[in-house]
Amino acid sequence: MTTDRPRGTVPDLDALQDFAERSDRQRALFFVGRESEIAVVERHCARALRSIRVDEVFAGATILFQGAPGAGKSALLAELRRRWTAWDAPVDAPRPVLIPWNMLGSEEDVTRAILQAVAPKLEAETRQVRSRDVSGRAGLPVLGGEVRTGSSISPAAMTFDRLAMALSTVSWRRPLCLMVDEIQNVDPAARNVLSQLHLGEHRLPIVPVFAGLGSSAEALQRCGLSRLSAGSVRDIGALAPAEAREAVERMLEAYRVDPRHSDRDWPGWLAEISEGWPQHLHNGMRALATGLTEACGRLADIDAGHVARIEEQFRTESYRVRVSPEMDSARQVLARVLGALPGTGGWPRDVLEREIARHGRPRGPDTPPDQLSFHLPSGMRDSTDFLDHLVHKGVFQLGPDHRYDCPLPSLRDYLVRYGSDPEPTPTSSPRECGDALPRPTPFDDPFQV
Repeated sequence: MTTDRPRGTVPDLDALQDFAERSDRQRALFFVGRESEIAVVERHCARALRSIRVDEVFAGATILFQGAPGAGKSALLAELRRRWTAWDAPVDAPRPVLIPWNMLGSEEDVTRAILQAVAPKLEAETRQVRSRDVSGRAGLPVLGGEVRTGSSISPAAMTFDRLAMALSTVSWRRPLCLMVDEIQNVDPAARNVLSQLHLGEHRLPIVPVFAGLGSSAEALQRCGLSRLSAGSVRDIGALAPAEAREAVERMLEAYRVDPRHSDRDWPGWLAEISEGWPQHLHNGMRALATGLTEACGRLADIDAGHVARIEEQFRTESYRVRVSPEMDSARQVLARVLGALPGTGGWPRDVLEREIARHGRPRGPDTPPDQLSFHLPSGMRDSTDFLDHLVHKGVFQLGPDHRYDCPLPSLRDYLVRYGSDPEPTPTSSPRECGDALPRPTPFDDPFQV
């Protein structure tokens, strides 16, 4: 068999197959964009390190990345970790520590995570603390030194205050970036540990970086972080068209697929239909990888309509999973509000609340079952509760002009159709293929003009 591919450019079909089977919850292999967000974190980390070297408190170090599901928040944290742990990372790169959100309420768990990253020998020694003097006072060895405490120490007694004291003799060459994902789930019981991390009075070069849904800022406010620094709350949204295109080009290059073998602009098409949304872009590339494996790696032999249908199925599945029981129970209310939403600019919060109240009514015990979809979800007292839920689920996102809009036109279209259907497909079956989504070009071949 002959081929016109240059030597060394045979597509990696096994890797393409593996990528095609990756779920959208797995880390993106082809990270692009977000350079301004990364720069903010790196500046905070550098400032935190400078502060302790001049014995100053770096207060308000917390950074929050928030956005709708699929915006790439988790991928951003993973990329920060990858960059700082790569073999060619700068020697003074921040030290990443990723802990689960449900460990944030325990001061001891967070303390141990920091100790393990900065001084693993010290962390191990705190598990077997011994008395250091005849008076029975316990001591913590610190890299050859000793920190005295007034009573016997158990691992659970390692508080932030004792952590700062124990690490006061450590020569910090790198700041520490403490990363927590899904921060919207944080319990108010974490108030103490969050406040200590945020205020910086521990005098350690630690920068907390949190990622979560659009309601994360409110969740942190309930935990006492009501004064996040200006510019520290960053809304994560769609990628620029050039960034989305770059991701597809990098995918083709990584799997040794020669784009010159096709007269179709696959990177441009995927960038357009994904609307720059990282989750949709990832699933679009998965659909393209499926087509490539079936065509033995040749772009020219791909069934373009087949790839479009696979991408559509992935997208519909992601939207169907996003529909919560609350959204389902008030689907017609949501459809009417989204249908009336301005095409650009959105609505201020008070207008949006009034619009929800106009189309939906509080649910009472005598509400007829056939009218439930015109009422607010059970347990929600008014339009404010429902709007907060929709922001949490990423249906609405606050823009820079302080107006709420639906971040994705295709999501808006899906929810309008879903709420307009008197018998919508049950949300409990997310694996089934749904109605066709609007396409930017004819469905049978996405590249026809």
